[in-house]
Amino acid sequence: MKKILDIRHLKTYLHTPAGEVKAVDGIDCDILSEETMGLVGESGCGKTMTALSILKLYPKPQGRIVDGQVIFLGEDLVPKTEEEMYAIRGKKISMIFQEPMTSLDPVFPVGKEIMEVLTIHQNMTEKEAMNQTIELLRQVRIPEPERRMKEYPHQMSGGMRQRIMIAMALACRPQLLIADEPTTALDVTIQAQIIELIKELKREFHTAVLLITHDLGVVAETCQRVSVMYAGKIIERAPVTELFTHPSHPYTQALLNAIPQLTNHHSHRLESIPGRVPNLIHPPSGCRFHPRCPFKMPLCEENEPSLNAREGEHTIACHLY
Repeated sequence: MKKILDIRHLKTYLHTPAGEVKAVDGIDCDILSEETMGLVGESGCGKTMTALSILKLYPKPQGRIVDGQVIFLGEDLVPKTEEEMYAIRGKKISMIFQEPMTSLDPVFPVGKEIMEVLTIHQNMTEKEAMNQTIELLRQVRIPEPERRMKEYPHQMSGGMRQRIMIAMALACRPQLLIADEPTTALDVTIQAQIIELIKELKREFHTAVLLITHDLGVVAETCQRVSVMYAGKIIERAPVTELFTHPSHPYTQALLNAIPQLTNHHSHRLESIPGRVPNLIHPPSGCRFHPRCPFKMPLCEENEPSLNAREGEHTIACHLY
């Protein structure tokens, strides 16, 4: 399968009064055609900033890409102007944002927002856009789409708003869909429906997906490959089955150990990762996980490990290997 996206040594920094935040600090990642790639890690690790960097939607003027390439279908997006990116966003690359209530405009009916995407990127007439919007709402399992498209975001539940975001993101049948925590703040039943919906629509539209999530259960069920991110860097990448059966980096092992297990054994305390994600203005020297790592060595405090192949497609950045 061909590469849809190839991120090479990407660095995105944010200038703040306290100093420069190294939000994304030299990551390499690729996504293949019709693949779902998972990007996991704690809050503050740089997952969302990676997604925003692909579309050049990072905060401006504070944010900037200081190095690296974002190659989409053979073209580097980093040097493109805002006008050139405007033709790519929503049409070729779409994003489901983390919080649908704040992502939808409260003063417009939801149908109007979807219609706007279609009239701008697909050059449809208003009538054509309206008919297509109704069909999209039907595809994302919204009942009575003719009536619902006239409603405002505040009239809908969280699950309904998330379906609207999915319909908007897939309106132009993009080659890449970025889903940033698409199940946040939804109850378990609705979460399952949303994930199943994304999988179905991915198959129907032949779209590659970058899935950003904290939920490793969703990753196991949905993704083909997984990249684990910590403090602005990718520290492990592997096919999903390999990562869950042979997690190698101590951080990945700690994430998996923090998941509640349904077993017949006696109950035990849920494991947690000591400490917190480091300050990315002044990140630790050497391996960024070493202040929290139970296996740290003197070498870990001095030298930053590079991402190297362990076996097959399994790569890891750790001095233990």
